[in-house]
Amino acid sequence: MKKNSSHSVMFHHFHSNKFIKSQGSISKDEFENLLNYLKDKFNLIGANEYIYKINKDKLRSNDICVSFDDSLLCQYEVAFPVLKSLNLDAFFFIYTASFEKQIGLEVFRYFRHNCFKSIDEFYKYFFDTVNQEYELEYHIHEKKFKKMDYLSAFPFYTDNDKWYRYIRDHLLGEKKYFKLLRLLMKSKNFSPKKVLDILFMNESQIRDIWLSGSQIGLHSHTHPTKISKYKYIQQFNEYKKNLFLIENIIGEGNCMSMSHPSGDYNEDTLKILSDLNIKIGFRSNLKVPFINSNLEIPREDHSNIMNKLKI
Repeated sequence: MKKNSSHSVMFHHFHSNKFIKSQGSISKDEFENLLNYLKDKFNLIGANEYIYKINKDKLRSNDICVSFDDSLLCQYEVAFPVLKSLNLDAFFFIYTASFEKQIGLEVFRYFRHNCFKSIDEFYKYFFDTVNQEYELEYHIHEKKFKKMDYLSAFPFYTDNDKWYRYIRDHLLGEKKYFKLLRLLMKSKNFSPKKVLDILFMNESQIRDIWLSGSQIGLHSHTHPTKISKYKYIQQFNEYKKNLFLIENIIGEGNCMSMSHPSGDYNEDTLKILSDLNIKIGFRSNLKVPFINSNLEIPREDHSNIMNKLKI
């Protein structure tokens, strides 16, 4: 495939009178302004046209689309009406663990933004706890981290953001991280299952987005941050279950797109997605600015564009 710098712009959190302002979140007006900017600077097209063009090898470098990760209710209530008013369809990538009342990353994010005076107060609490529990490993990894240019593809992350994610993914790993966050939530008398309905879209809302003409795609079942560390069968089960639950909502054979959770994948992932008949997939950054394959399309985080608009 010849090099092509076409990409998507990726969105996650939105704030309003109902949804609190948090790290990286934007308002309805900011979203509209950003879409106007994209229309001026690029050829902003819908998800369905994007799929058609890439499958027909007609995609141009200035073609751009918009996509949303994590099946968040704020996307449905704040961003989706804007898309409808502009008659613009988009990609919505869904991780489905919330359907089974499982606790994961978005609940942890809600906890750190709602149970502390600031995000840095949470980070201090988290770092101090990890240091106490894993003192030797903490200092070994701290030295390694300071020599790295970790998460350089995400310039909007603060140093604390990066160190937090490094600890999560490299010092602790999934099981220890989940166990630790549950203990921290318990120490603050925070009940995680009570917030699921205010964080995530339900099946009816996802179906509404689909019936409006937008694409509903995969984002794994539980949203691992390092799915590439999973064995083949674990990865297969993540995406097979994700596909099954989504197609129960939108109909069998209608799911053909996906985005890689935390931008992480390997060759096993690509083979699994191809075997599941997924036609188009998106990464989470522009570190590789070209389309390597139809399952590895780059994306620009909206935060980078917002920073440009504020200059």
